[in-house]
Amino acid sequence: MKTSNKILIAFAAALILIPVLGMVIVSATQYKEDKYIQTVNLPIESLNNLEKSTEGYVKKDLAVFDKIEIANGKELMFQLSVINSEKYGVKVPEGFKDNMSFSVDKNGILQIKFDDKLDRSGNNGYGVIVIVYAPNVNKVDASKLGGLTLNTQADSLNLTVSDIETVNFGSSVTYHANRETTNNNTRVQNLNLNLSNSNFNSYNNSFNNLSIKANRNSSITIWGEEENKEKYSIENLNLNAQGNVKVKVENIRVKNSSADVSDSTELAVPTYMLKQMFKK
Repeated sequence: MKTSNKILIAFAAALILIPVLGMVIVSATQYKEDKYIQTVNLPIESLNNLEKSTEGYVKKDLAVFDKIEIANGKELMFQLSVINSEKYGVKVPEGFKDNMSFSVDKNGILQIKFDDKLDRSGNNGYGVIVIVYAPNVNKVDASKLGGLTLNTQADSLNLTVSDIETVNFGSSVTYHANRETTNNNTRVQNLNLNLSNSNFNSYNNSFNNLSIKANRNSSITIWGEEENKEKYSIENLNLNAQGNVKVKVENIRVKNSSADVSDSTELAVPTYMLKQMFKK
């Protein structure tokens, strides 16, 4: 795993936000090479509510939208957390408020843009967390980011990414609140993923339907839980890979799978999946 990828994954695991009450987040993502553990204090309760003031964040109300687009991420490491809310808006770190713009176009797409003066020094160089509020976001398009971590809960989501070194979709997170510990993850029942010249990672997520189209120099890694391989599952997996695409599936149950892949595609999946994919 590249060093830059490890840094981004550690950042994503440490700062992932999912709407639950609690003050202390302890995130632990395990790999065969290394193990990262980070503890941070974040005002989760206020971030869950658009109307509540959050220290260090600026709120902006928005018009109705159900899609998000980042046309040019300018190589920024970016975390996007989508929280289900009856109202539409965004919270952005105060230090970035003058270098980012948020507007809804006539097609109901929230356009997120960055200017050329964005400060990448100090802690800003590690990335920015933006919280988006809407009743339903069903499509996210992103391009040319240094890295993207996406946290959301939806029945169905179309995710299109291009020219992004690392895309993280969820991570294992442990929340401590009132002496109770619960595991919470990004939850999307049906994910349609379009991947171009990008590397996609899914950690500890279950799907009813996962459809992947990948091309150019891309990779897909889908991980479950090493200690409990039956905990996470995919009911239906469909893969279309054209180009130099690498696919790895590990520690997760896949009930049904099918594939249409080029000769240059590399598959690192269990044998039973290969039999499913290429059965005659």
